[in-house]
Amino acid sequence: MARLHLHATEAALLAAIERSLEVLGDDAASALELGRGITSLPRLLEDAASGPPAIGTLAETLLLRELASLAERSVSLALGLRGPIAAMRRAGISPSALRAIAGRTSGRPREEARALASALDRYEQLLGGRIDGAARTRGALQRIASAPIAALQDVTEVELHGASPSDPLQRALIEALSARGLTVRCRIADAPPPLTSGGAASYEEALADAARAHLDALEAIHAPHVERAREELGAGPMPLVLHTPAPQLEARELARRVRDRIHAGVAPDEIAIVAQDPAARVRLVDALRDYAVPAENLGRARALQSGATRAAVSIYRVVEEGMPRDGLADLMASRYLAGETRLGDRIIRAGRVARALREALPVSATHAELRPQLLAWVGTQKDGRRDEAEAIARHVFRFVDLLTALPARATLARHARAAHALFEELELFTRARGFRAGGPPHPGDEAGAALARDQAALRVLSDRLAELPRAAARAGLAERSYTRAEFAEVLAFELAAARLPPGGARGGAVLVCDLADLPPRRWSLLVLSGVSAGVVPVLVEDDVVLSDALRDLFNRALDRVVLPLARDEERRLRLVLASARAAAEALIVSCARVDLEGRPLDGGELLAHARAMGAVEERPHMGGVPVAEDARSIAELVARLQLEEHGDLAARQGLTPADLTTLRAQLTARVPGTMARIDALAGMERHRAAFFRGEQPPSRHEGRLPGAASSILPGRAERPLSATTLARYGECPHRFFLEAVLRLRSEDELSDELDDLDGGMLKHLALERLFTRWRDAGLFPLSGRSEESAEIGPALDEALARWTTTGPRGHELVFRARERNLRALLERVWRAEVEAPPAPGLTPTHLELPFDQLEVAGGPPGSPPVFLRGSVDRVDVAGTRAAVFDYKSGRLQGLKPDLKEDAWGVTSWQLPIYAAVVRERLSVEAVDMGYYSLREIAVDKVVATARLTFAPGTTLSPTLGTQLWSLVLAMREGRFDVVPEPGACDRCRMQAVCRIDERRDDEDEVAG
Repeated sequence: MARLHLHATEAALLAAIERSLEVLGDDAASALELGRGITSLPRLLEDAASGPPAIGTLAETLLLRELASLAERSVSLALGLRGPIAAMRRAGISPSALRAIAGRTSGRPREEARALASALDRYEQLLGGRIDGAARTRGALQRIASAPIAALQDVTEVELHGASPSDPLQRALIEALSARGLTVRCRIADAPPPLTSGGAASYEEALADAARAHLDALEAIHAPHVERAREELGAGPMPLVLHTPAPQLEARELARRVRDRIHAGVAPDEIAIVAQDPAARVRLVDALRDYAVPAENLGRARALQSGATRAAVSIYRVVEEGMPRDGLADLMASRYLAGETRLGDRIIRAGRVARALREALPVSATHAELRPQLLAWVGTQKDGRRDEAEAIARHVFRFVDLLTALPARATLARHARAAHALFEELELFTRARGFRAGGPPHPGDEAGAALARDQAALRVLSDRLAELPRAAARAGLAERSYTRAEFAEVLAFELAAARLPPGGARGGAVLVCDLADLPPRRWSLLVLSGVSAGVVPVLVEDDVVLSDALRDLFNRALDRVVLPLARDEERRLRLVLASARAAAEALIVSCARVDLEGRPLDGGELLAHARAMGAVEERPHMGGVPVAEDARSIAELVARLQLEEHGDLAARQGLTPADLTTLRAQLTARVPGTMARIDALAGMERHRAAFFRGEQPPSRHEGRLPGAASSILPGRAERPLSATTLARYGECPHRFFLEAVLRLRSEDELSDELDDLDGGMLKHLALERLFTRWRDAGLFPLSGRSEESAEIGPALDEALARWTTTGPRGHELVFRARERNLRALLERVWRAEVEAPPAPGLTPTHLELPFDQLEVAGGPPGSPPVFLRGSVDRVDVAGTRAAVFDYKSGRLQGLKPDLKEDAWGVTSWQLPIYAAVVRERLSVEAVDMGYYSLREIAVDKVVATARLTFAPGTTLSPTLGTQLWSLVLAMREGRFDVVPEPGACDRCRMQAVCRIDERRDDEDEVAG
C-alpha cells in the first residue's frame, strides 16, 4: 500500500525532507523512496495542471484595471476584488449564481452580491478564452479526481500534514482526492492541555477554539474516505519573559542574547525570531548585524520602498503635475539621477542646480513659464556668475526636455521602452548600483543595506519594464493605448506589491519573519518579540472590500466554502504559533513597555499565559553602556572607552590608565581612523552639553554659523519670507535653518489619499469660492435666505473643478465622502454666519487677499530690505474698520497663546503680519484679528494694537517692523542656535536630523 505524504506549503515540505534525511542518514535508497512519496500541495496542483501556463499576476492586474474603468470603480478597489474573483472562478461560481443570492437577500448583502456578480461577469468577458490561474487550478482538481497523474501512481492513501480544512483550496483538494477513491488522512494540530486558569486561560481557550474550528470544518466535508488524525501539541518549554523599556532596546537585548547563543555553539539557522511588525523586523535585523550575526528577513521590503524606485515614480508625478518648481528641484537634487552638470573642468553639483531653480522661479511657476523665467534669472547674474548660470539653464532645459519626451499616450510596450531609455539617460541604474563615496560599504552597515535594497529594487523595476509588454500581449491588451498617468499607476502598483528578494546567507542565518512565514520545523531557540494585545499571536482584520460577515453569508448561500475568512486565517496562525512553541527547545517572549510613540503597551493574552505558567521574568536595564568584559561589538567597546575617559564618575567601570591605553591601542588597530573621528565627535558633544548648561557660547555645532551667506536666506525679492517661516524661526532657529535654508523636508508616507495640508487647502478654496459668490451677488449681510443657500452647491462645484486640475484626489470613494463633508461644512458655516456674524457690522470683502514681494524697510543703514509674501484668508471691511480672519482646522483652545500680545512678533507672526498688511493696504484705522476654527465653527479674535505696523519703532516702543528686523538681522548673522521654545519639539518633524530633544520635567516614566 503506497502512501503519499502531502504538505500544505513548500516550506513545510522542505522541513519534512530535512527531518527525514537526518533520520535516514546515508541510506540513498530510502532517500529516493522518500522523494517518491512526499510532495506539497502547490507541487501536486502544478503536476496535475495541463495546458498553457497562467497569464500571470501582472496581466491579471491589467485586466482588473480594465474592469475598474468599465465598472466605474477606483483601481485600488478593483484590485481588492482580485482574491474574491479568483476564489469564485476557482470554485466554478457563475455570475448567475451570485445574482440568485442577490434575489434572496436584501440591504447591503444584495448590493454586494450584485456588484460581485457584475464584476465577475465583466472579468470573464475581458478574460475571454485565455487561460488563467483559476481555470488552471479547476482543471488540476478535476484531473486529480479522475485522470492518471504521475504523483498519484500506485498511491492508495494520502496523509495531509498541516491541514487547514477551512481553506477553500485545501477543502477542494481533499474532496478531489476522496473522489479518486483514495483514503485521505488529515493531520490536524490540536491544542495543548490546559495549563492555566482564570483570566490567563483566554489564550488557551482561543487555541482550543482554533483546533475545534479546524476539526469541525473537516467534519463538514461530505466526502468518503476522509479520516482525521489529531496531533496533540505539547505545551513547549517554559518561556523566559523579557521586559524592555522601548522597542529599540528590545531589539538590542534580543540581538545580544542571540549572539551569545551562537557563541555557545547554536547554529544561526536553528534560531527564529517572530515579529509581526515589518519595522520591528528591520530593527531586529539591524541589531543582529551590529553584533555580526547573520540574519535573513523573510518579511521583505517592497520594491517601492527603495529610494531608487521612488525617484523613478516621482519622475512621472512631476511630469503629470506640470513640472512644479519644487518637484523638479527635488528630482535634480536626487543622488539617483544625473542632476549635476559641467562647466569646463568644474562640476556644478546637483544641489547647486536645485538651489538655482528655487532662486530663479517662484513656487507657482508653470511649465510654460520655466524657460523664460530661468533665462531672465540668467540675465540678472553678474559677469562672474553668468557662465555658471548659463550652464545650469542649459542643463535644466535638457533635463526637462528628457522628461517631457515621455509619451503622453502610447501602448505599454512603447511606454516601457521610453521609461527604460529615460532611466538610462538619467543614469538611474548606474548610480543606484554603484558604490557611494569612500568605496564599498561594509555588508552589515546602513549604507550597505541601502545599496543592497536599491540594487534589488532596480532588478524588480527592470523586470517589470521588460514584462509589461508581454503581460499586455497575454491579456489581449497589446494594442491598448494608455495615458502616461495610467502607465505610472500600473508601474507604481507593481513596485509597491513586489517583495524584494532576501539578502544574506540563506540557510546559515537567523530567521526573522512573521507567523505566516515561520517554517514548521524544530528550533533550538524561538523568540516571540513585540508581544502585545492583538499583535502576537495575531489579529487578522476583515477584508476592506468584502467583510467576513458578507463572505460567510455568500458561503452559506452557495452551500460550500468558497471565500476564505479572516477569522479562519487568525485561527490557523494561532495553531502555527502553538506548533512552533511545541517544537522549540527554548522560548523567549519579549515585549516593550511602551511603543515608538511612548504609549504604554498591554502584553495581552500570551504574556498573561506565560505568567500563569510561572515563567521567569527579567527586566534588563538597557540604559547603560556594558562593561568591557560584557561588550559584544566594537561600538560597545568604543562607548565604554569614551565613558571611562570622559564620562560621569558613577558610570565608570574603574579601568586603570594602563588598561585604557591598551584598549585604545587595540581599537585603533582594529578600526583605523575611526577613533580620531569618534574623539572629534565626542568633543563636539561635550561642547554641546556645556552650551546647554550655559557654560559655553554657541559654536557651529550648536547652530551658530557666523558669516552665513545672506544670499541663500529667504527674505529676498526673489524668495520672500512667509509668516509661517518667521514663526518657525521664533519657535526654534535651528528648525528654521534645516527647513528654510537647507531645504530639508520630512519624508511623507506613500499614500494616494489627501494629507492634512491638502485637505486644509481644499477647505480654503471652497470657502473662498462661496464667500466670493455671496459678495458678487450682493447677498451680504447674510440673513438665511434661499438665495444664499443656493450658492453653496455651485461654489463647491467650482472649488472641486479647480482642485481637480492641480490637486490630488486619492481613492474615489474616500474623495466622495470628503465632498459630502465639505458640503456639510459650508452649510454649517452659512448657518453660523447668519446666526452670529464673526465681525458684526463688517462685510467680507477680500477673500484670499495676496501680498507678494511686500518690501519692509527700516533696517540698519546699508542693509538690503526684507520682502514678505502670503495670503490673508478673509478680510471683513466697513469704512475705516476691518477684521482679519485666518481659517484653522484645529480647535481654538490650542490657538489662544498666539492671540496674546506678548507672543506677537516672537512666536506669533501670522495674524500680526496680516493685520499690518491690511492696515497698510486698505488704509483702515481699527483692525481686529482672529482665528476661525472650521472644526468648531467659532471665532476667537482680539484687537490689533497700533504697534502692529511695519513702520520703524523705538527700543522702548517696538513695532512689528522693529521686531521683524531684529529677527532678520539675527538670521543674517548666522544665529541658528538649537534653543526651542517650550513645546516646539512636539510639533517638529526634524528629529531625525537634530540631536537635541526637549525634555519636559512633567513627563513621568512609564511604570514597568
